[in-house]
Amino acid sequence: GTKITTAGPVVDKNNLYFKPNSSFIGNFIFTYTATDNQGTESNTATVVIPVMQAPVAIDKDANSTPNDKSVKLPALEATDDQTVASYTIATLPLASQGTLYLGDPTAGGTLVTAGQVFTSTTDIETLYFKPVSGYTGNATFTYQATDDQNNLSNIATVTIPVIAAATNGPPVPQDKTADPVANNSVAQLSSLVATDDGTVVTYTVTPPATSQGTLYLGNPAQGGQAITAPKL
Repeated sequence: GTKITTAGPVVDKNNLYFKPNSSFIGNFIFTYTATDNQGTESNTATVVIPVMQAPVAIDKDANSTPNDKSVKLPALEATDDQTVASYTIATLPLASQGTLYLGDPTAGGTLVTAGQVFTSTTDIETLYFKPVSGYTGNATFTYQATDDQNNLSNIATVTIPVIAAATNGPPVPQDKTADPVANNSVAQLSSLVATDDGTVVTYTVTPPATSQGTLYLGNPAQGGQAITAPKL
């Protein structure tokens, strides 16, 4: 369109548009007159265009997640001098990065689609991201907010750092040397110990030759059980 900078005749009265300056909020006012085919000019009429602040959608950074686990995302958010009425998913994460869900994907969450509109606070607070196995890096998607006057916000970005899944290594048991014990007595041994990147849940004991002695689970003087085969 042609920018109008001075007063003058307008031929196409049905093709006027107004573009506010991004920093302006208030009433934009212009005036006009009409002239008939006899050259008679009208009174001056006024056009008032209220200019409001568009919503401002806010960029978000999610907690990092290993690429073998889903992560709950921070709620979508926008500020506005009116009321934010809805949020629209503008773009999805790349298919090589992962998938966006409404609700936990491990508990029946549903796939989110580009252009999907959320009007519920519950919805914008229950978005999840499920990474593609093996992907590492920053996954992203974008969204916009719309207020109750149908004003559309900027495009905001949600960034989701995806890291490599932890490798599950085997437990590492510790060698131990007990205090000397007389061959006519019974000694309680110190606890078995192993380290692990997770949690050690069992220990398997292989007993010595019976010619050396007997290993017991519990004090043999109080009914302890002899270990005669590998035992958890």
